[in-house]
Amino acid sequence: LKIEGRNKKAFYVATVVNAYRQVLDGAPAADFLPELETVSHRPYSTGFFYGEAEQAGEADEYLQEYDWVGEVLEDSDGARVPVACRNRFYEGDVLEVLSPREPVRKVVVHNLHGEFSDGTSEAVDVANRAMGRYSFTVDQPLFAHDILRVRRHDPTRKN
Repeated sequence: LKIEGRNKKAFYVATVVNAYRQVLDGAPAADFLPELETVSHRPYSTGFFYGEAEQAGEADEYLQEYDWVGEVLEDSDGARVPVACRNRFYEGDVLEVLSPREPVRKVVVHNLHGEFSDGTSEAVDVANRAMGRYSFTVDQPLFAHDILRVRRHDPTRKN
């Protein structure tokens, strides 16, 4: 089994490895096929698996429906979670959580704060400082290095 991850970001590798791991552990493949649509990719095909390969009917452009918006910095017991911002996300956004060997979960961003190096913080409506530290309240435990993603409102551009 080979996963193409050359020149790909951690978001791509984590998403694809998690989907494959779940299926290899016995989950139905059909349940995880949609996971492969969440990463930037060219149109999928079966190649030569079923005989002669056919050209993709649509343009050979990359498709991307989700953005990697953050990485959890520390374990959270279900109160406030500290996050390193990778792409813009907003107060009220529904984020999906990728954790190793766990089903994808959802959390809603509530009480979003920008965190500063002097230990202070302030309420904000948008997390938009790349690699800036933010925090928000959650209703379930999250763990260090969990990946947070958000569905794009318009698949042709970031939110």
